[in-house]
Amino acid sequence: MSNIDIVESLYEREEEICKFMFKISGFFDEVSPKLEEQLAAMQTLGMRYLCPRNVNGKNIAQYSLQSFRQDVKPALLKQGVQLSSIGSPIGKIDLTDEKAYQAQLKQLRLLAIAQEMECAYIRVFSFFTAKVAGEDRLLERVAEKVNGFLKLAEGSGVTLIHENEKRIYGDTPEKALALYNTLNHPGFALCYD
Repeated sequence: MSNIDIVESLYEREEEICKFMFKISGFFDEVSPKLEEQLAAMQTLGMRYLCPRNVNGKNIAQYSLQSFRQDVKPALLKQGVQLSSIGSPIGKIDLTDEKAYQAQLKQLRLLAIAQEMECAYIRVFSFFTAKVAGEDRLLERVAEKVNGFLKLAEGSGVTLIHENEKRIYGDTPEKALALYNTLNHPGFALCYD
C-alpha cells in the first residue's frame, strides 16, 4: 500500500478516527455573556466545540430542557456547534450546606440537556470544605455527596468529570485521585483545569 493509499484510507475513515482524537473546546463566556458573541468568537477561531457555562447571562444549570431547546439549541445547530462537555456549578457549594446540595441534585436536569446534545460529559466539583477541614471522615463525606450525583447520572450515558478548583476537596491531584479511587465508579472521571 502506497502512502497515497494510506492517506486516502484515513480520509475515508475520518469520522471513525476523530472519535479518538482530542476536541479543542473552550469556555466562551469569558469572551461575552451573550451566546451570539460567543458563537462569533468560536467561528473566528474555527472552533466547533463549546463547553457552555454561562449563556446569555444565565448559568447553564438554570436552563430547563425546554428553555434550552428554545433559547440555546437553535443557535448552536445553526452554527454547527457541538458540546464537548457542560461546565456546571455542581459541587461548587459548601459540603455542609444540605439545602444547596438538594438544589444541585435538581440542577442535574443538565443530564437531559447533555443527552439532547449528545454530550458525554458534565464537569462537576467536590465541595468547599473549609468549615470541616481536618475532619476524620472528610473524604468519605465528600464521596457520599458526589455519589448522590452519580446515582442520578446512572444509565444516562453521561460521565461526570471532576474538575479541580481552589479550596474544594479535590483541589490537588492527590486528593482528586483519592476521591476517584474511593468512588471507583465507571460514570466518574477526572479532568485537570
